Amino acid sequence: MGLPQSVITRQMVLAELIKAGINQEIAEDLSYRYYKNELTHKDIEYLKENFDIKLEKVEVGLKADIKASHSDLDNKID
Repeated sequence: MGLPQSVITRQMVLAELIKAGINQEIAEDLSYRYYKNELTHKDIEYLKENFDIKLEKVEVGLKADIKASHSDLDNKID
């Protein structure tokens, strides 16, 4: 699993954007978009980890099937 990440709130993002000199309305819009994307990013990371595990299992199964088929063909040729 990934490293623990600190929790960043929308208000924290908004405060940093305003501190950087960005207009209040623009900062609010950007902080909202960032916050929504962060949640989506975490969901994607979770899905990636789970799919990687499932793909590894499929890969192992396919390799075993290929080896078995290869052995069968070798036996038929002999």
